[in-house]
Amino acid sequence: MTQKLKHHLIPTYYNEFKCIGGSCEDTCCGGWRIDIDKKSFKSYKNERSSAIKNDLQKSILRNKKQDAIEANYGYFKLDEENKCSMLTEEGLCGVQKELGEQALCNTCKIYPRLIHEVNSVVEKSLTLSCPEAARVMLNRPNGIDFVEEEAIESIKPNQKIMHTPEENEIFWKIRIFMIDTLQNRNYSLETRLLLISMFIQKYSELEQINTSNVDTLISRYSNYLKDNSLEKAFSNIKVLHSTQLLFALPLLNYETTSSRYNNLVQAIKESFEIKDNSLSEESVNIYKETLNKHYKNFSDTYGYILENYLVNSIYEQIKMPDNKYLLDKFTSICVNFTLIRLFILGYGKSQGEFNLDLVLYCIQSFSKKLVHNSEYKTQISTILQKDTSSILSQITSFIHI
Repeated sequence: MTQKLKHHLIPTYYNEFKCIGGSCEDTCCGGWRIDIDKKSFKSYKNERSSAIKNDLQKSILRNKKQDAIEANYGYFKLDEENKCSMLTEEGLCGVQKELGEQALCNTCKIYPRLIHEVNSVVEKSLTLSCPEAARVMLNRPNGIDFVEEEAIESIKPNQKIMHTPEENEIFWKIRIFMIDTLQNRNYSLETRLLLISMFIQKYSELEQINTSNVDTLISRYSNYLKDNSLEKAFSNIKVLHSTQLLFALPLLNYETTSSRYNNLVQAIKESFEIKDNSLSEESVNIYKETLNKHYKNFSDTYGYILENYLVNSIYEQIKMPDNKYLLDKFTSICVNFTLIRLFILGYGKSQGEFNLDLVLYCIQSFSKKLVHNSEYKTQISTILQKDTSSILSQITSFIHI
């Protein structure tokens, strides 16, 4: 069957990524469950090669949960170091070494790539849980650009989404507005986020969502970017340092099986003198002092990294124009940003410096251990539900410094 050309939207960083294999400082073959699709699982079960047959049989398990689907039909066992039991001493995949790349299950074949199809447009990105993907994606001082091309796509998308023609037009307008706003460096990153949160709050209150209303709303908030009083207006909002630390506290006490992540969190807790799972006035004062002393200089030098993080998050996660969906997704992105900022400040303070490698380390470690973790998402949702204020108020309390 002849494969058809498809329209692709690709960030310019995407094709620059190449796996560095055993040289990677944090293998993707450990620290989480590695799912095996049904086709690959059955192939592994029937493997006849004497070089790998026995190891494979001992290393794979059937997923017997009721919600199991073809994509997670089975999974690889993890060893005592929480790594895939098919990982070699050289840090390479035993399946690929003995059977070739074509024998990899879908999870291992695709990672760290993410592929979505939105209204027949293939959208590709990388996940930040991979250290090399994080370097390629985030270390772009001039920001993230996108290219469009026609190509044949052989990889099945992680997700397919279809909109009505009007929904598609609204979706594109909103996402472009959000990315354009985030890349407007005339304002602090926090101001850009607060402006988007104001837009989304108003969008969620529209009685009727159509292209005309959305155009009017986008025009209104785009015009705010031309108003020099915007930054000053936000500066009058009270900074809730204790709220930001209290929000992060349950997550700083979240134990994982990764010593890399746990060591990072321990350094942050020591930096802010967080002891006995409680928050003292001294901790809040240290956090406030660290923000005031270091964040401006950090932002001037490395603010583009956080901008790229947010732009990629919007591109990767915003796929529909539904107002509740937008509220939930954007709030989640702001929560992650707030925690990453705190991680960078705390770890930078513990190391006595802020540099590129430190920032990338914090973002990658956070992304691998929490963003992919369903328990983390549940915990965040529970914390947010305790607050009865508007989404705008919640985001402002997290973001504003």
